[in-house]
Amino acid sequence: MLRSLVVYITTHCSPAHVAMLKSSCWKDMVASLPRHADISFYITHPECEKACDIPSYFAPTSIICGTEKGKQNGAIAALHNRDAVTMLHKYVWVLRLKPDTIVFNTRYILGLRKPHLDAVVATCLGVEMTLPLRLHTDFTLFRSSLLSGGAALSANAE
Repeated sequence: MLRSLVVYITTHCSPAHVAMLKSSCWKDMVASLPRHADISFYITHPECEKACDIPSYFAPTSIICGTEKGKQNGAIAALHNRDAVTMLHKYVWVLRLKPDTIVFNTRYILGLRKPHLDAVVATCLGVEMTLPLRLHTDFTLFRSSLLSGGAALSANAE
């Protein structure tokens, strides 16, 4: 049986990301999540977990250490890596965030999970959207069923 939700945090553990993970904002957000939500990390840093020094209030269900170099490549790999996709398929919904993207109203965001929707995304464009759309990967809420065998929502991370 699939679990309901995973908060999937992707990072290259830059000093700014590490500082954000240790902020009271994240501690408050984690506390506001439903009890059934899991937290997982995809880290692209040579020292992986050690580099991020993840605070204990995250209590991550899983940590996947990617080998990709560069933050853009890591952002892309987070939805293409076989281990990551396998882990994400254990959930109905994935809330993908970066450490510098915090949801202050989790009730509202998670309330957007509707039977007729597959994803809630932010675009890199203003009001006038033209195709092809470029999704902003700092925030994405999507059904894991959109991922298939290592192929993900997009091969580009914006």
